Amino acid sequence: MTDEVTITQGQYILTVSLSKRELNYGPAQLEAIIKDRINRAAARTIDAVILNGDSETGATGNVNSDDGAPTSGIYYLQNDHGIREIAINNSQTVDCGTLDAGDFLTVKAQLGEGYQADLTNLVYLTNASTYNKMLALSEVITMDKFGADATIVKGALAKVFGTDIVVVRDFPNTEADGKVSATASNNTKGGFACVYKPAVQYGFGQPLEIDAYKVPGKGVDLVATFEFGFAIANNVAGLGKTVAMGINVT
Repeated sequence: MTDEVTITQGQYILTVSLSKRELNYGPAQLEAIIKDRINRAAARTIDAVILNGDSETGATGNVNSDDGAPTSGIYYLQNDHGIREIAINNSQTVDCGTLDAGDFLTVKAQLGEGYQADLTNLVYLTNASTYNKMLALSEVITMDKFGADATIVKGALAKVFGTDIVVVRDFPNTEADGKVSATASNNTKGGFACVYKPAVQYGFGQPLEIDAYKVPGKGVDLVATFEFGFAIANNVAGLGKTVAMGINVT
């Protein structure tokens, strides 16, 4: 992949709280505690925006809030064209219905010829509820079909057809079209994405800045700000699609 992509950065703010007990009794571990909490919070935000980024602010159209305007300032508005938005708005989706093993191949087949053959650089992303359906697939659940690694025994499915599976906390359940309804009870369908990992280009601008604020009687809040941006190279120079999604998984 040789084409250039433009990365537009957004500003992100995260808050880490330290209790009075941690400040008083854990000074030796305090630096490690702070770094760990900041790193985990920042990593989750970055993962979530790459997956869900969509800057549409109207009452319809945003893949994260399709029938109601998204909340002003919410993280996914900071960057556009995340994995789900690209797949949904560019017809790079497969309506799966009842999940079966063949759906993984059908979704992967949406990618360019060169990309779908590069198994080490592909990943399937999904949420916990859809992953549970994967664990129960007839091809993997029993020892007579899957041997000692059967999911009924191991309780885990790390790969499917040679490609890694990663469960992502912020991959939402949706309506049948893959978009999230503002009415939570409408979001009953699972989904998963197949991504060619090198297509995700990213960068950081402003270095991490941290300000401390005392919370009387409770401890200290550390407010960290950073700039982050990404772009997903998709179908550049006619090389093919780099993301696809299985939607309406039941």
